[in-house]
Amino acid sequence: MPRRAFVAGSLVVSALFARSAFAQSAAPDEHAPTATMIGLSVGVPGYESKAASEFLILGLNILKAKPAQPGLEFSLGTVPRLLSGQAVVFGGRLDAVLPMAVTPDFWLMPSGGGSMIGGASSDGGGAFAGVNAGVGTIVWSGHVGLRANVTWHHFLDTRGVLWLAELGFVEGR
Repeated sequence: MPRRAFVAGSLVVSALFARSAFAQSAAPDEHAPTATMIGLSVGVPGYESKAASEFLILGLNILKAKPAQPGLEFSLGTVPRLLSGQAVVFGGRLDAVLPMAVTPDFWLMPSGGGSMIGGASSDGGGAFAGVNAGVGTIVWSGHVGLRANVTWHHFLDTRGVLWLAELGFVEGR
């Protein structure tokens, strides 16, 4: 994906944030989260149009947000396949997120922020920093929700865009 397409996607997410912040009224209090929401996810990464399912990612997501109010999300993931090969690889992101309660039990969540991938092995290590933009959904059933999320990442020393499609559960509404 060319850089112009990534910048355009980032601008669209920013416009969604601004529109939602000014246009949406708050959801009723009985549907607002009362604590930090924590979830686990499984993700498939990819580069441009190719999925890399052999690098399945296990993730932890921590979300602090209420519908129609800006919030924060921290996500940390690792590739179990690489852990067995004497290497440790972690990725993380810290995002601004603005959940929109389309219905009391369905949230749409545009996000954007910073990304990092780091790794270490007996031969050394390194890290890459970058930016990301994404969109997620949560379908709630009581205090537990099914979450789907897609984020696009651009790292400073790379040419293309990496993406991550995740599916998981979140608890805490």
